[in-house]
Amino acid sequence: MRFFHCAVFILFFSVLFAGWFFFVNASHTPETQPQTRNVGISIEVPCVGEGCAAEQVPEPGPGPRDTRSALVVEGFASPGALLFITLNDAVAKTAAVSLSGIFSESITGLSPGSAKVGLFAVDSGGFTTPTVSVDIVLFEAQTTRVFDVLLPPTITVNNKEENQLTGIVEEVAIRQGERILVSGQTFPRAIVRATRFPDRQTQEVLADGRGRWEAIFATDKLIGSYTVSARSQLLSGLLSEPTKTVAFVVIPLPGREPSPPREPGIPPPLRPGGPVPEYIDLNGDRLVDIRDFSILLYNWGTPKDPRADLNSDGVVNLIDVSIMLYWWTG
Repeated sequence: MRFFHCAVFILFFSVLFAGWFFFVNASHTPETQPQTRNVGISIEVPCVGEGCAAEQVPEPGPGPRDTRSALVVEGFASPGALLFITLNDAVAKTAAVSLSGIFSESITGLSPGSAKVGLFAVDSGGFTTPTVSVDIVLFEAQTTRVFDVLLPPTITVNNKEENQLTGIVEEVAIRQGERILVSGQTFPRAIVRATRFPDRQTQEVLADGRGRWEAIFATDKLIGSYTVSARSQLLSGLLSEPTKTVAFVVIPLPGREPSPPREPGIPPPLRPGGPVPEYIDLNGDRLVDIRDFSILLYNWGTPKDPRADLNSDGVVNLIDVSIMLYWWTG
């Protein structure tokens, strides 16, 4: 009986010691932080002491220990793009993405603590990706590695240039039946899915060896305002965040104009009676047609002729197009 009690006692303390050993090791082992927005994060601890290669990490010498942190970011973008790395919303480093589209950059001498890392890039055409952001913790004398960052594609519509101050591509207006070209740059050979809203029509295309991609949308059955955004995906399954949103408006052909919105059960109203208001008839021919629309397009954005700003809000945009469509005579 005494032997049995001793065996139970030894077994109990063996289990207790094993559980304590596992807990201590688990609590002191740097763990992979949760993935955020398809970005993986790992904490790498410098190797110091027995078993470490002396040429990689030397033994600490006399004097105060260096407690500063380091950051490594690795990922994918369009070849030759200018990469921006921000820490707590301030630019910490810029670098050129390799011609293969892969980047790996490091920042040293950082203060330990919580930090917000942001990455975005400007492609060779001057278009900017959205910023991918992730919150991390920088530990003393350790390297935080942020990897598998697939930056979103850049995007434009009908080769419209991006405003360098606002980073916005202005809306494009076209006639019904014309094609809309949506294009941009991303990692080479990535799959790009461009989606049109609000009808959620999607086209899947493959970027070429330089990361350039384009998708074409027909407008034969479209009328009104639409937006498009896109996402990239690598063969490994890594998926990017969406691009910025670009917008376009489709002007109907004569006789296909939509009626103004109305309540359910109420028949569509007739076209407004009487002459067309003078401020709508931009060329003074008593008609609202393609000639007036051309004048409006010429003044798109900040109007050169204030008459094209039909609602007098200081900008010619989709609202002015809607006003002109309401009075359209063809």
